[in-house]
Amino acid sequence: MVAGMSGRHARSSRAPVLAIVGALALVAAGAVGFALRDDDPGRSAGGRPSAAASPGSCPDGAEPLSVVVAPELREITQAAARRAGAADPCHRYSVTAPDGNAAITTAMAQEPPAVWVPDSSTWLDALPADLAGRWSAGSPVATSPVGLVVPSGQAEAPAPDSWASVVRGTQPLQLADPDRDAASRLAFYTSMVEQAGPLDRATGARLIVMSRFTKPSNTALLDGYAADPAAAPAFPSSERAAFAYAAQHPKTPLAITFPKAGTTNLDYPWLRRADLDADAAASAEALRTELASAASRAALTSAGFRAADGSGPGPEIDDRPGPTLTTLPVPTPAQRDQAAAQWHVLRTDMRMLAVLDVSGSMAWDSGTAGLTRMDVLLGSASRALQNLAPGSKIGAWVFSTAQTGSRQDWRELAPLRRLDAKVGARTRREELVRLLGTVRGRVRGDTGLYDTTLAAVDHMLATYEPDYVNSVVLMTDGVNDDTTGGISLSTLLARLRDRFDPDRPIRIVTIGMGEADARALKRISAATGGTSYIANTPADIDRVLVQALLARPLPVTK
Repeated sequence: MVAGMSGRHARSSRAPVLAIVGALALVAAGAVGFALRDDDPGRSAGGRPSAAASPGSCPDGAEPLSVVVAPELREITQAAARRAGAADPCHRYSVTAPDGNAAITTAMAQEPPAVWVPDSSTWLDALPADLAGRWSAGSPVATSPVGLVVPSGQAEAPAPDSWASVVRGTQPLQLADPDRDAASRLAFYTSMVEQAGPLDRATGARLIVMSRFTKPSNTALLDGYAADPAAAPAFPSSERAAFAYAAQHPKTPLAITFPKAGTTNLDYPWLRRADLDADAAASAEALRTELASAASRAALTSAGFRAADGSGPGPEIDDRPGPTLTTLPVPTPAQRDQAAAQWHVLRTDMRMLAVLDVSGSMAWDSGTAGLTRMDVLLGSASRALQNLAPGSKIGAWVFSTAQTGSRQDWRELAPLRRLDAKVGARTRREELVRLLGTVRGRVRGDTGLYDTTLAAVDHMLATYEPDYVNSVVLMTDGVNDDTTGGISLSTLLARLRDRFDPDRPIRIVTIGMGEADARALKRISAATGGTSYIANTPADIDRVLVQALLARPLPVTK
């Protein structure tokens, strides 16, 4: 499952996030480790992968081989290291077990460990390509499938169809932060791969809420379950973690189920430094051999792991034998990058200027009985507002010719403010819904599209905030028809490209209705890395607004 992982292309922006978190976690990592080494005073405890001599000629002061493993493998690896050392005294090891994020920092150090066994090969995604290339990937040490822990009262409920159906469903669901927990990461990534199409409005809203209430780890999710097993939300967990929990809480029922379509495994890959010398490589191979021995296999099975190839039944949890499962492949690097970027957008609050066309044609029939184009647009905009996180900053403009004086085509309806900010007795969200209700009375004039677009981008650049996804969402039903003058499309595109700054991106998302100039709108969006949609029915508008809010920024070429 880790073939082809080394030397990957440039990683997504999640890598530095993991590294920063890992640096903080590393402070506590030393307390987790357990070193296996002799008491020779001249031998360093640093765990650097220096040469280990052949039996009978071990050099004084030779350092033990540094081995970093997932915490749940610590005792099993220590026992294997003792057996390898007993067979050949020159095989000496320092085995430590920091959690995933602290292990990332260790793997990125100037002197990384000789061997690294994380719980998932996807941790390599957090490393820059040159550092990921340090590691030679071997077969998994063990595996554990990712399942769904459900409230105790749902132990007999049917298994979900897929991870996508879990995410799309209505059952309360909680995740650990995918940047920090491999089980939730794999469940989320797999659900994104399984999605038949773009996220719908309900799923987008559900994921936005979930992204704000993640737990730091699988352990934290299990602790929450222990507090109230009957009322706890469902959450992803490895089978091994559920088994360990059940063993420690024999009086607290726990049920874990697996999607019918199959699931991915935590694959515990054996990652060895590619630059080890012959003696260090021999010590590493001795440990690897011992971890594949009958004694280690028995210990792994007793601890709730499945076989290294994922085969065979799983452990019994609350007297329920582990089922035989369909193993899905770990999503590809490209799929993981796309899913990680989607998660980053979901969890990052929006700073969005909504720009609404109020030209005369918006009063025309929409094709949906009893609704004008403006009715359709305002209804969808009001529903989309309910899906955004309270910390999002939303503002609104309206535009048509001569909105302010004889030359300006736009007018501010509401300034950019947090949706949870107070405006008198209302929240900003409630006030925006009220203001949208006044827009019907402003419908008049022609479509001053290009001037308005440039002004909106300039406003967002002048007030740019780096902790948000900054965007302009432009909704129109016509072509540029600025009877008061204004810039041309070619001038607009040139100025948008000149203003584009990859370090301060302002994405334009265009949504066209009716007779909108689809080609022009697409070119406007492309100039800023945004996306463009054509939609006319209420369902169309609902769908594309979700896509607009959750879309991944596209590359921009000048």
